[in-house]
Amino acid sequence: GFAVELGPDDTEPSSAVVRIDGNGKVELWSGESDLGQGSASAMAYIAAEELGLPVEDISVPPTDTGFMPFGFGAFASRITLIGGNAMKIAAADAKSIQ
Repeated sequence: GFAVELGPDDTEPSSAVVRIDGNGKVELWSGESDLGQGSASAMAYIAAEELGLPVEDISVPPTDTGFMPFGFGAFASRITLIGGNAMKIAAADAKSIQ
């Protein structure tokens, strides 16, 4: 699944990719890098809830700028709100095509 979420004034985009392989393993890619604030864990919990899976079944690889989708940046309180909503929408999208 893939999603792009915009901020309250249609700016500051964030995007997310949720991949579910044939064995049911889930991998998340967020445009928002975890710089120690716990956003990787937050994204895993958001996706797990949307997919109805235990958070232990979710993998969040380290940031890879060669692959990860676009994110506007790690500042203010935007990662969980905007990046989290992008992750929720991407997880719903992935669930709908499974």
